[in-house]
Amino acid sequence: MLPKALVAPFSPSLRRLFALVDEGLASLKAHRSAIKGKSDGPVIFDSLRHLPDEAAGMEAVDFLVAGSDTTAITLVFAVWHICHAPAIKRKLAAALREAVPQQQQREDNYTYPTLLDLESIPYLVACVKESLRIAMPVPGRLPRVVPNTNDSAVEPLVVDDKVVPPGTVVGMSAYTMHNSEELWGANARQFEPERWLGEGAKGLDENLVTFSKGARNCVGQTLAQAELLLVIFMLFRNFEVELDGVSEGGVVTRDMFTQSVQEPGLVLKMRRVI
Repeated sequence: MLPKALVAPFSPSLRRLFALVDEGLASLKAHRSAIKGKSDGPVIFDSLRHLPDEAAGMEAVDFLVAGSDTTAITLVFAVWHICHAPAIKRKLAAALREAVPQQQQREDNYTYPTLLDLESIPYLVACVKESLRIAMPVPGRLPRVVPNTNDSAVEPLVVDDKVVPPGTVVGMSAYTMHNSEELWGANARQFEPERWLGEGAKGLDENLVTFSKGARNCVGQTLAQAELLLVIFMLFRNFEVELDGVSEGGVVTRDMFTQSVQEPGLVLKMRRVI
């Protein structure tokens, strides 16, 4: 193992990674120092007490990265597509104002809607699901190993009437799945929240692989969806949101396992509304 001090000067990417790990360890130490055995509420470090400090810090960094980049890129796609479709934006804003007709203006008295309240707004949920489909925060193939079928209780993996041998590395691409016209129709590449409403929406969830599928799917997917519901609600219920000129033509992304948005990102113009 080469020391960080020797490797870091040659790789900006590794320097950033090392800085994240150092931040995780610093946060762990700060948490222990601040609470002195007491805490106002649980944080991630409380669930990692059985791990050595370095491992706990790295686990915290995993949670930070997995829970920020992916949600952020989904919000970028959501806001860009909603703002680019005036009819969708008007319909969403109307649905939110109908569900929450009055907002308290003083921040100290503001009461956020509950998650159950947000989940009961069909068009908001439809916009979130369509954003998850279009955004594909992890668009590439996630590798899995076909398990051994010596156990009679384990059925062999069959794809297109062909048995895939145990030990074979297989994978599923969200990009391929979410752009399939066979699964989503001729408008598969278009942002259409209405596809998640009515009778036609039945069975669509099984084709949504944003969080992968099966036993190794994303453990944070319920939190991610809650964040998306709340942020999209707050934006389009409380503000008139428009794209700035530099963002009109679209955003440029890079696939680095998770997608990232290149400069200047998504630039918005926002005006508070009642």
